[in-house]
Amino acid sequence: MREHMKWCDSVTALLHSVNPSRASAKERLKAIVILAHMVRFHKAVGKRNFIKGHHDEVLKRVGSSPYEVISMCMDTFLVNDGNRGYSQTKQLRDKRVVYLLILYILVASGGGGESDDVRVGSINSFMNECEIPLRDAMMFLTQAGFKVKKGVDGTLSVSLNAPVEFPPPIRPKRGS
Repeated sequence: MREHMKWCDSVTALLHSVNPSRASAKERLKAIVILAHMVRFHKAVGKRNFIKGHHDEVLKRVGSSPYEVISMCMDTFLVNDGNRGYSQTKQLRDKRVVYLLILYILVASGGGGESDDVRVGSINSFMNECEIPLRDAMMFLTQAGFKVKKGVDGTLSVSLNAPVEFPPPIRPKRGS
């Protein structure tokens, strides 16, 4: 398999963990494939603030994933600056990271199963492969209603219990 087509190890591990005899296997496989394409998009775009070119040029530059998936990612996580190209703001970059984290957690926990609870023992390998800082992941997941616990060894375990309890909003500090 060519290097640019290779999936990251944590997503490949999810793929191998699917039990084909379960009723939810088809939906879980679909979610894993979407996650793999989103990770590829995330790595291709990275922290660049601007990608020059019109829609099809950017599509070729950004990835080898299906047209529909990359087009959806571009529409959701980038801003079209007309004929100049596409740009991304910090808010859109953060939004992309939140989507990736939540999708990974739902798939890794076997989401869509019988239980209302979502639990993942460690998301560190996924965070490292996607170059998501620990502090950002903890903040984003806490704001999304997840319970995040950092172990002594730095391992992040994540859970989401029904009913979801959101923390109070973070308000900007007033200037002195």
